[in-house]
Amino acid sequence: MSDDRKPDSGPIWNVRSLVGDLADDLPKAAPAPPMRVPAAPPATLSTPARRVLERPDDSNETPPGPISDDALETAESPDTQPRGGWISEGETPRPSSGDSMRLFTLLLGIAVVASVLILIVVGLVAGRDEDLSGAVPPPIPVTSTEDLRDAETPSEVVSHQEEQALPAAVADPEEEALARLKELHRQDLHTVPLDGQYAAQLASKTVGIVDTNQVAANGSHTFYARDILEEHASLRQRFGGEARIVLLLSTDYGRKQQLDGQPLWVTFALLPNLKKEAVTGWCARQFPQMRGAAQENRCIPRRLNPPGTSTG
Repeated sequence: MSDDRKPDSGPIWNVRSLVGDLADDLPKAAPAPPMRVPAAPPATLSTPARRVLERPDDSNETPPGPISDDALETAESPDTQPRGGWISEGETPRPSSGDSMRLFTLLLGIAVVASVLILIVVGLVAGRDEDLSGAVPPPIPVTSTEDLRDAETPSEVVSHQEEQALPAAVADPEEEALARLKELHRQDLHTVPLDGQYAAQLASKTVGIVDTNQVAANGSHTFYARDILEEHASLRQRFGGEARIVLLLSTDYGRKQQLDGQPLWVTFALLPNLKKEAVTGWCARQFPQMRGAAQENRCIPRRLNPPGTSTG
């Protein structure tokens, strides 16, 4: 410490004025020695700080010089974490802020996914419970393997019903009769030799023709495809035992005759005797009650020449 009194200032009190001459006999006090600030003892490092600052034992390098006061304050500060790769025994390293944030994000994502899965499972279970809470389905009948083999699926049953109902709703009897006439004509045409032989013509009609000498199957004198087919089938059944009955078109032979631009469906009886007189006698025997024009309207000899030539 230093003396803060000013040199020109007197003593605070005078001893001589108090004790008089006895002041000379009083021992004088020795002057106070100057004050010294004791030197700070040498600082010592704590074990964690010393281990951080020291190098490994296996290092051959020369140890560093004296440690500065700043280093000592840093080493002994309780709030300062040691930096470097060496950590004291029993001390757990603190994770960095970046690692903590990544860990938090990962845990948050796992929680969200788990919540979604739980909601899905709860929804499925609730829906299943609603389905099961309804009416109890009837027991399934037990059937044999033969019944299952013979049973038809609903789609097959519907398909069969449609197939059966479709022709009845759409089919036209006239179209069916006309298709049957064409089929018979196609079968018979290639079996008849068109080389000038005689055959007995039993019927000759177009669709819609009117014949006042005959009554059609429909009860009138007008012949449609169904009536023509019915007449041909009747003649085939009646004379099939004595002659071969065939169906041709008037355009298949001779002069290719047509009526109102349509060919005629002609029914012929092919006899074993191909002469004209034999065919005429056969017609007379089949229709004995008819004479003259009436007989010729039902049965008349006709010569089957190649198409494009005259007929007899």
